[in-house]
Amino acid sequence: VANIPISLAEYYPDGGFPEGPSYWAYMLDYFAEFLAAIDYTFGNDYGLGDFKGISATGFYPVYLQGPDKSIRFKYGDDRTPNIASKALFFLARRFDNPVFARYQLECAKSLNNYMTIAPYWYHEDSVFGDGGASVYEGLPKDRVFDGQSPVGTMRSSWDDENALFTGFKAGFAQTSHADLDIGTFSFAANGVEWG
Repeated sequence: VANIPISLAEYYPDGGFPEGPSYWAYMLDYFAEFLAAIDYTFGNDYGLGDFKGISATGFYPVYLQGPDKSIRFKYGDDRTPNIASKALFFLARRFDNPVFARYQLECAKSLNNYMTIAPYWYHEDSVFGDGGASVYEGLPKDRVFDGQSPVGTMRSSWDDENALFTGFKAGFAQTSHADLDIGTFSFAANGVEWG
């Protein structure tokens, strides 16, 4: 437990992850299982769940997702169509944030892969919040994740599949899995990813 915060520093300060979305999901799935296990076993997570950035990391895939599930800002070694992490259900319950669970459920449906549902963490209230209203509606349309490899996205709407969407990456070339992709950007409009 004493050494876990070394790896959690990757999520500092606001939940982004320097190695890209694929490695974010890989690490988060195992961390969430570990956190749930020690909390269940010992009745305490030893403050690991309160580490700065963990409560907000569920927003990371939400903001990297474009106007529809076929468009997403990709960087690093990421080539997957969606960012699927069953840990989002855990985070939704742990931090009482239905946005995380709703996003994961939408990805599972889009991929037709329900293995990422994690029935042991899934709960209808954690997905639908207050009566199934849009959980994205109140979110800001722009966000920057300012860690070792800062990433930002902007959109004109949460609910329009033809919305404008852009993502961009900054950072340092020596970051693990950076792939010399500083300056990478993506732009989508009218349902088409242009760059």
